[in-house]
Amino acid sequence: MAETRAELEIERADLTVKLGAITADIASIKAEMAARLGGVEAEAQRIRSRLGQIETELRRREAHDALVPTISDHALLRYIERIHGVDVEAMKAALLTDTVVLAIKSGASAVKSPAGTMVIKGSTVVTFLDPDMRPKRKTQRGMREATEDWSEIDEAS
Repeated sequence: MAETRAELEIERADLTVKLGAITADIASIKAEMAARLGGVEAEAQRIRSRLGQIETELRRREAHDALVPTISDHALLRYIERIHGVDVEAMKAALLTDTVVLAIKSGASAVKSPAGTMVIKGSTVVTFLDPDMRPKRKTQRGMREATEDWSEIDEAS
């Protein structure tokens, strides 16, 4: 079918108008989709942010629940001293005899008596071991024998 030039020009004009309308529709749909996508992305970001906050709070609470309450030696000592009326300073003086002072000054690592062993580090008595306990050192080098029997201190407390 042979179309005339006028028919082709009319069809061209008609198709140009239709193409313009479709192109406008495509641009409109793209703008609408971009707006919707932006809203959905913003909502997704809000949800991610809230999830992060919840996860952080749950980790904080789990860490808090895992805490094991303790009492420091200092607090326990003050409790014994103040509630039970134990004179800690008098006990310190009873333990820090002339023999112990001399042993510390001569560089002893421990002082042994029938009541037990005072373990020394530097110029400080750091612990007291029962007679059946042994110092953790491999050797007992520097250990002194004491004449004192500190068992009466245990009986007084």
